This record gives sequence, C-alpha cells and structure tokens, in this order.
Amino acid sequence: MRELPRLAKAHNARVAFSGDTAQIKSVPEGDALRVLEQESNLKSVSLVNVQRQKANAQHKAAVETLRVRPAEGVARPEALSAIREVDWRLR
Repeated sequence: MRELPRLAKAHNARVAFSGDTAQIKSVPEGDALRVLEQESNLKSVSLVNVQRQKANAQHKAAVETLRVRPAEGVARPEALSAIREVDWRLR
C-alpha cells in the first residue's frame, strides 16, 4: 500500500479505494482501507443514490427503504421475490 501512490503517480494514474469499512470487519492484516480512512489525509465520499436498481422502480424503492429503515426495508425485497434462499448444496 505504501508504494501504490508513487506507482500511480509514475504512470499518471489515479487510485480509487472502494469499500465499506463498517460492513464486515476484516482481519488485521487485511485492514488497509480502514487504516487509510482513519490515519491518512485521503478524502472520502459517500454514495447516496441507488445506482444498480434503475430498471425496476419497485426494486429501487425497496433498496432505498432498506438503506434508511432496515427493519421495515428487509420485508420489501422479499415481497417482490427479489430475495430467495437457496440450499447451498443446490448451487
């Protein structure tokens, strides 16, 4: 990680780190994004608009509800049959 900015500059490239450090806690050795977020001067941004569910308005509304009111929102994708539980042995 220490060499990445130098390498990007040498090749006239930009580096975009992407992830959600609060989503799943990583093991200490794989904790680079959290360290960068907390210990560096990197600027971060947050995505606030739904990007994936553009074709289906019901799915988009379900995802937006899930983001702001998780307890209520979890039932909406299930009602739309957008979430299905599949036995892992059948995959």
